[in-house]
Amino acid sequence: MPEPNLSERQRLLVKCLGELFQYATQQGYDLTLGEGHVEEKRRTRTGQIVFDGVHKLGSLHYLRLALDLNLWVSGTYITDGGNPVWAELGAYWESLDRLARWGGRFRSGDANHVSIEWQGKA
Repeated sequence: MPEPNLSERQRLLVKCLGELFQYATQQGYDLTLGEGHVEEKRRTRTGQIVFDGVHKLGSLHYLRLALDLNLWVSGTYITDGGNPVWAELGAYWESLDRLARWGGRFRSGDANHVSIEWQGKA
């Protein structure tokens, strides 16, 4: 079976997000949308490429394959990426598809990040 193309992976992200939102709600958690798709670059008058300054070069946010989420537990906004609820949601996210990646496993510990792998990038 061939690997999914970009469009198929973007649709997979949306499908998995729907399942994650339902799961989180069933567990009594609330999620709101954070950073989604952003424009990767623009050129200055001199032709220099300037990146958005929020995401690293090559981020999957630029390809509509990543989303940052905001977590609320019992009405409290969770800012600590080490909160065990993030690990629970991350494990659930990863169970949805072989291409699903959770940012809590990144070296940076980006617990609020979910993505679909593309060309070896998570």
